Amino acid sequence: MSRQKKRHRTVNASPADQEMIRRQAKAAGKTVSAHLLDLAQGDDPSIHPLVLTPGEQEEIRDQLHELVAVHRMLRQALPVAGGTNYFVAMAAAARLR
Repeated sequence: MSRQKKRHRTVNASPADQEMIRRQAKAAGKTVSAHLLDLAQGDDPSIHPLVLTPGEQEEIRDQLHELVAVHRMLRQALPVAGGTNYFVAMAAAARLR
């Protein structure tokens, strides 16, 4: 099995950022190179957890589906033409009542 020749790359970072990278790599039990490659290949949720829980993501998805349904109903029900936006059309419809 032949080994691929490795090439040296540099990363520009402030001294404070360099030290932070070194500390994180050491804490993870990795070399700086291995740590940066792992981060580049896929973010580690144990380091940067998801901002939203799966339940919160589902709730937002469901609410988005409801908004899309309302949007479709408005497009079908309101006489929108020539660049009139939905809020103008809704206000006009409200005045007709």
